[in-house]
This record gives sequence, C-alpha cells and structure tokens, in this order.
Amino acid sequence: MYISKFSAFNYRSLKQVTIRFEKGKNVIVGKNNSGKSNIIRGLDILIGEKFPTYIHITDNDYYTFEKIDLETGEISEEIAENFYLEIELEGRDVDEDLIKSIKKKTAFSKVKSLKNLYEKLENNDILINYDFFQNLDQIENREEIDVIGRTATGYDIKTKWHSSNELLNLIQFSKIIKLFFSKSRSEEEKNGYGIIIIERDNSIWISHFVPKKLRDSLITTTVISALRSHKEDLRLVHYTWFGKLIMGLWNKNKGIIEESSEKSYEQLIKEKSKEIKNIVDVVFDQQSQDIKLLLEGAISHKSVNFKFINDTKNELYKNIQLFVHDGIDRPLQEKGTGIQSAIIIALFSMYCNNYHNSSSLLITEEPELYLHPQARRVISAELEKYIEQANSQQRQLIISTHSTDYLKNLDPYCITRVYKDSKNNCTVAKQLDIETSSQITTELKRFLWSTNSELFFADKVILVEGGEVYLIPTIVDKIYSGKQLLDYDNISVIRVNGKGSFLTYIKMLECFNISYLVLGDLDCFKDEVQKISKH
Repeated sequence: MYISKFSAFNYRSLKQVTIRFEKGKNVIVGKNNSGKSNIIRGLDILIGEKFPTYIHITDNDYYTFEKIDLETGEISEEIAENFYLEIELEGRDVDEDLIKSIKKKTAFSKVKSLKNLYEKLENNDILINYDFFQNLDQIENREEIDVIGRTATGYDIKTKWHSSNELLNLIQFSKIIKLFFSKSRSEEEKNGYGIIIIERDNSIWISHFVPKKLRDSLITTTVISALRSHKEDLRLVHYTWFGKLIMGLWNKNKGIIEESSEKSYEQLIKEKSKEIKNIVDVVFDQQSQDIKLLLEGAISHKSVNFKFINDTKNELYKNIQLFVHDGIDRPLQEKGTGIQSAIIIALFSMYCNNYHNSSSLLITEEPELYLHPQARRVISAELEKYIEQANSQQRQLIISTHSTDYLKNLDPYCITRVYKDSKNNCTVAKQLDIETSSQITTELKRFLWSTNSELFFADKVILVEGGEVYLIPTIVDKIYSGKQLLDYDNISVIRVNGKGSFLTYIKMLECFNISYLVLGDLDCFKDEVQKISKH
C-alpha cells in the first residue's frame, strides 16, 4: 500500500490541509517555518513506529491563532480544542501472514453516512465530528451507528466482530481504507485511533480499535528527521524495523558452524565473553567487593559485576553497534549527520529487501543538511535506489527539502509547495491539478530539471524568453544600488526557453500560488499575449 492522501485539521500550523501523494517519490518544498515538518510529524503519528496513543501530545500540537477583542483591541492567544489527522491508503498488497496471526477478533461498527464523520460547509471548511472519533469505545451507543441485526431477545446489534480471515477479506476487497487519529486538548482520556473501511457497495465501517499487527501489515514506515538522533532512528528493540533487521541477520547466521571448532558463532561468542568477564572482574575486583560490602546490610544479593557486553540469554544481538571507519574507527553516532542518513537509508532498504513482506514508506526530512553538493547527489541516488530496488513491494518516498537536487527527474505533479498564510498563521499546501500537469511536455520537464527547478522555491517569479535571465538581476542591483536584491526578496528569474512556453509556466505557477511577471519581446504580441489574456 501507499499513502494517497493526508489530511490534517487543527494540528500545529495545519489548520485545514489536504495533500495528495503519488506512488514512488514525492517532494515537499517551502521556506523554513512554513509547515513542512508538521506534515511529516502528522504522518509519523499516524503510521510511524510508535502507536499514536503512546505519543506525548502537548498544547504545542494544537493549532494556535491570535484573537482580537473588537471592543478593547486586546490580543489573546487561542488554542484549538481538538485536532484530527487522517491518511488514505491505495493498493491492497498487505502482509497476509501478519493479519492471519491476529488471534483476537476485531470489532467494527457501520456508520450511517460520511456526513456523520465530517461535513463540508459552504465556505469549504470541514466540520469534524471530534466527539465521535474520540470515543470509539462508546460508538455502539451513538446515533451515527447503523443497526446491522437483531438478537433473538430483540436487542439491536451494532457491532460486527471479524476474525483474521474476515478482516483480510474486508481489507482486500474494500474501495477505500483510511487511518485516523483524533485528540482532545482539555480531556486527556478523549482520543481515538482507528481505521475506516468503505466497501464497494459504499458501506462504511469504523473500527473500535486497531490491533498493532493490523497496522503493521498495511505499511512499514521510518522517518529520518532533520534533527538526527542515532538512538531514536536506530533503536535496537524487537518492535522497530532496525531491531527486526539485526535480529533477523543474527538468527540467520548464528547457527553457521565454524569448521575448526565445530561450534556455532553464538557458542564461541558466549565462551569468549566468559573469558572477557574474568579479565574485567580482575580489573574491577576491589571496587566490586567494596560495593558488595556496602549493600550487604540493605539488599539481598550475591555479587556485583562490571561487564563489557550484555550476555543475556537469547539477546546477544542487542550488543551489536554500528561503527564507521573513515580513517578513524568510531561508532555511527559520533559521525556526521550526512553519513548517518546514508547508512540509515541503506539499512532500511536492506530490511525491506530481506525481512519485510508488505509496503514500505521512507520519510526523510531535509536530507541535504550538512552535506556538500556531491554528497547531496549521492544521497539523492540512494533514495532513488530505495524506490527502484522494490520487486513485488509497493514503496513510497516522501522528502522535505530546500535543495533542487531532489527535484531532478521528478514529475512536477509529485511536488507539494507549502507556505504560511500570515493572516491566519496557518500552513497552505498547493499542488498541480491534473489538467495543468498533462500540458507539461517531456521537453519542458527536462528543462525544469536541468535549469529551472529553483522556481518551486520562489515567492515570485519573473518569466523571460532567454538572455534576460542574466541581465535583469544586474539591472535591478544597479537601479537600487544593492547586491542580489532579487535573492533577498526570494524572487527568481526563469528562462522559459521560447515564448510558446509562457502560458504553461503561468498555469503551473498559478497552481502553486506563486506570483509571476512575464517579460517578452515585441513579437509576443502576435500570438502569446492573446493566449495569456484569454487565460
């Protein structure tokens, strides 16, 4: 599966945002503090390694805005009372074995209408039924739920319990699958994490809870955040993808027999660890005895040890650490963030290739951070490999970036531009519509990739036919006695390579809500001005 749509309401700067995502590679661009990180955080809450109900939510996670008292003129800070996050999933390539291993039945109730969940108002605002989403354990008693049968004693049946096989069938033959999370700010216990399934006959089912195995069977996600954390990204515990990778490689190879000793590698490691323990005991003997004497009167114990490694039974793999030798052999966490990013990407691809049976999503935030130009292109190539190496799997990549390197060979239809609406202090997301996208020729795309990808990062664009691209910045600096004045105003001068391309660029810039000015030669008045004016 892959994420085809992400929606957020009252989450951080995302007052009301819906973003379309495509298969493969997707890129989010925008200035600092425009909301890119909030989109990634929202995705991580819904489909990341941690269950949403275990994530610490604070007031900072709710949309905040300034409110002016019309009588006194006093400005106060208002914080939204609820937020709602939702993703829609396309494709039905789930991990069937994982779903079949779910032992307990999963409860679903039938919703009367989508309007019982959310409704679009005349001003295009979406009204979310927060109380419904945040009380999933009580939905049987709600009027939004349909009656699906009646007991022999005359009681209405409003819940259907699905076995693992019935659950698999429901998912595979569904029309729409959504995962959602909603949280109340003032009432800590009010939150809901569930799945909405719309069948082909348009019947709407909502789960009372989401089994972890069900969530994991849909898609596996890792997020490489801009603030790299080795301990967070590569946690060596049994439920993370990295823990599963290391445990899988360990179990796969630990049984191999060393010919000279006829012992397994694990047996040899345990024997050597005993030797190491004896040496360490000698080094710290006096200190161990001192601690033992200190504790004897208070705690029942036999001995105190200093250890090099944790030799707990069946968990030897948890002693594994990654080291990088680049002239000096050091743990990965002591290397630069660029090296860390490259290795995490490679490891996640390895996990997907060897130990993952369903779809995977890699989200990376500003992968260009702290990297020189060639290294940026290497990381870009590694991300492309992650997509290309998938065989039967559905893989998706979502990148937020300030670098044009990650737009190369990317269809503009897969670009999302985000910016701040200063009036409402909220994030706005803009993308190409399907009609405009169809008008962008392959030749124009190549020119965008090679020369003009900067325009997606601009606030304003001056469109020119040719050589003016070099003249205009110099003329502006000369007139206003400054240097790089267009750069300071985030204005780009873009060469369209022929007046016939003006209109396509205009339509594209309008989709992204980027202001533009067209500067053409006099012969533009023959044809192009009429086309532009008509548009």
